[in-house]
Amino acid sequence: MSLFKNISTLIISPATGWEEVERSSYPVAKVLSGAFYPLLALLALVTFVVMDLDETITLPTALMEALISFISYFVTYYVTVFVLGLLYPMLMSSDVLTARLNSFVAYNMTFLVVVAILFNLLQQFPAIGFLKIYLFVIVFKGTSYVSIPKSKQSAFVLISSFIMILLPMGLARLLGLVIIH
Repeated sequence: MSLFKNISTLIISPATGWEEVERSSYPVAKVLSGAFYPLLALLALVTFVVMDLDETITLPTALMEALISFISYFVTYYVTVFVLGLLYPMLMSSDVLTARLNSFVAYNMTFLVVVAILFNLLQQFPAIGFLKIYLFVIVFKGTSYVSIPKSKQSAFVLISSFIMILLPMGLARLLGLVIIH
């Protein structure tokens, strides 16, 4: 199964999607280089499309917004992997589980980048931003993929989802204050 089919299956049916992810067992580097990074680049490019839709946005502003979008999701991936590795040492008990955690975060972040692309393209529909809440479902259905015990699933879902949703928003705001203003 192709990587993008895995991602679309994960979005449409998270339980089936995680089963497909496990079956296909793409290495983390493949998920990052084949989906996450290209979608980050597309997110940055979409910022320039928005420039055509809103005449008040100048080229330097669009360039800064593209950079902010890219950096905030890029950094969030690595921070999330690091924080979850610290909070859930049972995940890091073997190289296999470490790779699964990295892959788990990569697939979830890819979903968030897709939502961000849609949000930027369809700004006349701000409700698209609420699709980020669906991440809680995707993360919950993926807890078996990263071997989270039932007793810790709720905490894992809440912590990991909040990190992946809120950190890029916070980084984007912080970078916007530092770079644009």
